[in-house]
Amino acid sequence: MLVMVKGRREGKTTALIDWLFRGKSIPQYPGWNRIIVCTTHAMVRYTTKMVVDRVREESLSDTIGVADLRKAVWSVAELQSNIRGRGELFDYAVDNVDQLLMQMLQTHKSPAAITINGEPWV
Repeated sequence: MLVMVKGRREGKTTALIDWLFRGKSIPQYPGWNRIIVCTTHAMVRYTTKMVVDRVREESLSDTIGVADLRKAVWSVAELQSNIRGRGELFDYAVDNVDQLLMQMLQTHKSPAAITINGEPWV
């Protein structure tokens, strides 16, 4: 697991979109072998718009079709539902794990510190 640590608005989601674009189309659902998981439905919509805009802005549609990426951004509930029986078809990255932790712990305050196993994101 790669771990990226940056402050707010320092390009974490953009880096995940770069990671997403380095994936490939697959014939089975979800149609792409990499998924970004967001903590809220609003973030799913926002990140999906970022993905679609980037494909169009950078003229990537010759190599990456918007249709291939139509379901490459999921909520936590979608991940939980779709990983059963399909987990070997795709890799997933979670955006804003701090928000996910607060949801899981049912608190509105981030932990003061966490530990995590992984490799630094380069």
